[in-house]
Amino acid sequence: MPSLKFESTPHTFNWEIIHALPLVENGGKNITVGEVLKEALPHRFAWYKSDTSGKHEPPPFQECKLSDSTWNMEIVMPGRTIQLDHHHNASKWLLESIIKLDQLVGDQPFAPVFYYYSSDWVRDDPAHESHSFFVVNNERIVEEQFKLSFSRFDVSEFDVLKQVWDFEPIWANDRAEIESVTRWWYRKFYEDTRVGQFITLSELPLHYYLPQHRLNTAALQWAQKLSKQQRLTNALLGIACVALFLLLAA
Repeated sequence: MPSLKFESTPHTFNWEIIHALPLVENGGKNITVGEVLKEALPHRFAWYKSDTSGKHEPPPFQECKLSDSTWNMEIVMPGRTIQLDHHHNASKWLLESIIKLDQLVGDQPFAPVFYYYSSDWVRDDPAHESHSFFVVNNERIVEEQFKLSFSRFDVSEFDVLKQVWDFEPIWANDRAEIESVTRWWYRKFYEDTRVGQFITLSELPLHYYLPQHRLNTAALQWAQKLSKQQRLTNALLGIACVALFLLLAA
């Protein structure tokens, strides 16, 4: 069973943790995920530079390509290529996922919000687990199947997502409004996306959503259970009536 538990609430990247995750370049140089992101995606992660007029200009958009093998990973950029060795696979998978997510977002602001919907693990090696999310950015679902995959041995340093609302609301209705937005996005995922529709047809648990066919199945199961209980009650009443008749006739 998975060792991590995610709630049905919006999550966001925990950049403080992510930037410090370790990587190793081919040749043995130790670097971090944050250092690679600033170099590979300067338009997202490099510091803004000021020109002579004092205005802040973001770094230009830069495309990078990923080349991944069983053990190594390459990030091809206009200036150079970063080659990562076989160490810290969990960090590499996360780095790759962030770069791919940036490509999906394109030139829009990068503020992804993650909604958890399922977990999985390797049957003959339960230490390896995977957690699936759909991702909302700029008021649209940009990724239906964002996965965090890693070995359980990495979990202690892998708290890479945090809840968006990790504080007590000030106003009495704030929590209800937050939950309504969450329910709305889960419903949109299950109804409007291919992956979400597949999940509703499976036996996986759903979050804030019950499709009609599952409702019909649940109602049928409840009716069958009630029918069995009713038959048992009628049988017991019949037995009681026979016993009473025999007692009176004695």
